[in-house]
Amino acid sequence: MEEMKEILVGLTDEGLDRLHELIPHLSEAEVNFKDKNGNGWLHWLTVSKNLQSLDPGRLVSLVYAYSLAGINYNMRNLTKNTALHFAVACSAPLPLINALLKIGVDPGFANSKGRTARTCTTNRAVLKTLEMFTPPLDEAIKEGDMQQVAELVSYWVKVTNYHLDISKRHPEIRDYLVEMRPTVTLVHRCLAGDASGLRAALEENPDLRLDLYDESRLNEDGSADRQPLLRQLIDCQYSLEAAQLLLERTRPDVDFQVRFREDEEDGSMMVPFWIAFKASNHVNKDILLPLVQNCVDYKTSLASLDHEIMLAFLAQEREIFDHLVKMGYQFWKPDSRMRTLADQAMLNELKRRDEFDASAILDSLEELDAALLPALRAMSDEELRATCLGTGYWPCVGWRNLAKLRHSKAKADKKLAQRLEQIEKVWILYRNLRKLTILGNTAGFRDTATQEACEVVDKKGQSLIHWAVIYERRFILKHILDKHPGQVDLRDHSTRTALHYAQGIDEEFMYNNLVRAGADPELPDNSASAGSDNRKSTGYPLLSNADMVKSHYRQAIKVERKDTSGHSHYLLAVYLNLCDAIEKNNEELFDQIIETFWPDLAFEALAKLNKTFPNQPHRFRNLITLCIEKEREEFGRRLLKAGIPVPSEVHSGDQTLQADEFARTVGMDQLADDIERQRNNRRSEASGAAAAAAAADAPNSAGDTRQPPRSDDFSDEGETIVSVDTQNSGATPEEPVKKPKKKKKKHHHHGDKAKGGKGKKKAKNNKVEESEVCTIL
Repeated sequence: MEEMKEILVGLTDEGLDRLHELIPHLSEAEVNFKDKNGNGWLHWLTVSKNLQSLDPGRLVSLVYAYSLAGINYNMRNLTKNTALHFAVACSAPLPLINALLKIGVDPGFANSKGRTARTCTTNRAVLKTLEMFTPPLDEAIKEGDMQQVAELVSYWVKVTNYHLDISKRHPEIRDYLVEMRPTVTLVHRCLAGDASGLRAALEENPDLRLDLYDESRLNEDGSADRQPLLRQLIDCQYSLEAAQLLLERTRPDVDFQVRFREDEEDGSMMVPFWIAFKASNHVNKDILLPLVQNCVDYKTSLASLDHEIMLAFLAQEREIFDHLVKMGYQFWKPDSRMRTLADQAMLNELKRRDEFDASAILDSLEELDAALLPALRAMSDEELRATCLGTGYWPCVGWRNLAKLRHSKAKADKKLAQRLEQIEKVWILYRNLRKLTILGNTAGFRDTATQEACEVVDKKGQSLIHWAVIYERRFILKHILDKHPGQVDLRDHSTRTALHYAQGIDEEFMYNNLVRAGADPELPDNSASAGSDNRKSTGYPLLSNADMVKSHYRQAIKVERKDTSGHSHYLLAVYLNLCDAIEKNNEELFDQIIETFWPDLAFEALAKLNKTFPNQPHRFRNLITLCIEKEREEFGRRLLKAGIPVPSEVHSGDQTLQADEFARTVGMDQLADDIERQRNNRRSEASGAAAAAAAADAPNSAGDTRQPPRSDDFSDEGETIVSVDTQNSGATPEEPVKKPKKKKKKHHHHGDKAKGGKGKKKAKNNKVEESEVCTIL
């Protein structure tokens, strides 16, 4: 008794542990001890120092332990205060107040001054909690209020023999309480950490399910914090054994909605053992591995697993990681931020390291690849192609490991390398077709397109059908639909089909062709705007919000054209591997990266990684500068030729030099000449562009100061495609070329015949065919 008093005066986490050991061994008289002021153990607990700094899960478990030991939870001291009065007045943690109400403390009791717990606080969350438990269960039963009784039971309020006795006048309420009492009692045992009581109950009733939610929990701001029972058990080390029993004997694949990070508004769907790993430092392999192995419906469970948890498993519990991969964890699928498991690992390594070290980062990624290779080997040809080409999971193996597979003497490795090489050819063809689509090279697309390449889906869930619509290439779209039909209803990362994007284009050609090809106009996208709600198959918008819908998809098209999320992580991987190849003078790796670089991307993008990943702790250095520092002249010349820009200045020690000067100081004269040549070419191009712009702005000899018509972002392909060689057409992915508008004929007075006749003759000569306009352009 004295020991408990000393512990409760200056309560600590170690003191909580000791109390949890002592309480089950107290006699009835000891558990209902009163001091000279009439205060019991719950009174002492609620006024203990340091309550706010203690683990709330263990505090709550202690309350339930006292309840199971038979404490008089409504004990009142000499001033008629209950433990709830003290808890509310002393601003005890909200979970502790909630637990006191659940074990049965009456919030309506008044002290000697006539004050109830409600009048002892102004905290909104506490007041709302007290209101939820008012009237208490005994009063609700006496009043025959079935609705309040059901609500309180759903809050896990303790049901006692007294409640059953007073419910005899209300058979419906009594039957309900008799039915629910075992479940509520078992919940209290679980929260108290009574694993033996839970084990006995489960053996008596094997079908008992406790996948319950606590409907009474609130956050400190008064908002609902609906938590599953299992999450509460895992949050407290006293109830971990009960949690393990519950998971083993019930369904371990039940999904619970739990918020882990502050930026997650809607929460994440996680299965219990993922919750256990994420939320607690106490759970280890001994608890998790049996749960993983005994998972009932692993497809459901694994679908809710995120990459960060898997990486934590890989770092801490490799056995669990391997088992989950064998079970079918989809490591190739990107998350909402377009990150695969490898992408997430790469970013984690960047953030974790104090200094940028490309080689060390790749070493870590090499370990991840090695862990995933067995799963790739086990896939059939169809499964491997579907994984890589159907979800944009490419490259599925890092360049280092791919080189190891090629040089390996093991037949399984060589076979996998050959299979990956075949997939790589299709993928590179797809990226080349995407480039031709962006540039509007219809002839080139027709000559090289294949059925397999047209069925490739990138990381964003988009195929060439999407890109043909997004860049308004109607003839390319028609060729795909006619010669290489695919999934016209394929949804991308925004759950949009190509038909949705077609609603943002002025012409009806694409929309109508997609509908005729079988596209479903009834499919909604994530903005809840379905095609059939806004357009008919004939084409033109008919409803009042049609213009708004069109504007919505025009904006969506602009966003998709500029979005880099589908390839930004690939560029980062390329950069890291090029840095590694330059530092180690690895010509094979360097050649492999250059030769397989995606043709629809520009090497110049590697110089913009600092803008693409602004939150990284490291600055990405210019590759040309790195080549000069490492004296890799041939690498530097090849990168320069590929399009890597040269920095304006290079800092070498205390000096600041031009890049070509820096190259000459280390004896790399050829690279210096190339740098100087590139700089001069760019200056010439800039001067020529400025002169052309000035000439375009200047008035002509006739004094005509009118500006040429602007090129619209959304023009028909018949107007944008002027030749296969887009360098001659001036077309860019962001601003297609548009056919100049025809000048309107001027109306002249009939009196001026000569002038009028001349005007008509000039207008007649201006009538040219569309093909001639294209030639003129």
